[in-house]
Amino acid sequence: MRSVLIVEDDEDSRILLVTLLAYQGIRSTSAADGAEALSGLQSGPLPDLILTDMNMSGMNGAMLLDNLRKDPRTCDIPVILSSGHDDLGLRAKKLDVQGYLSKPYSMASLLALVRVYLPLSPTV
Repeated sequence: MRSVLIVEDDEDSRILLVTLLAYQGIRSTSAADGAEALSGLQSGPLPDLILTDMNMSGMNGAMLLDNLRKDPRTCDIPVILSSGHDDLGLRAKKLDVQGYLSKPYSMASLLALVRVYLPLSPTV
């Protein structure tokens, strides 16, 4: 089964995303910030996709992405950024990401991007 790591500092958003993906048959784990995500990636199985908020306290999405791209184990994992800031599209183009979502985004938009990067899962 394909899996997604959700990195989001808002607990309600994390719960909603995990629930939505589970309803679609997608296994997911979550982390409250970039540091927690990196710690989990060191000790657990690697996800097939990472969905991360750009603006988090502590290690933000850009710093997380930088760490992911420097590690040979995680450098090829597709990353989707999300943010409530208007300049996310411009920032995402400068970063090595596969997609981005401007908040508030629709669940349909999120699932469409997830489906692009998890095409082998029969339930997506």
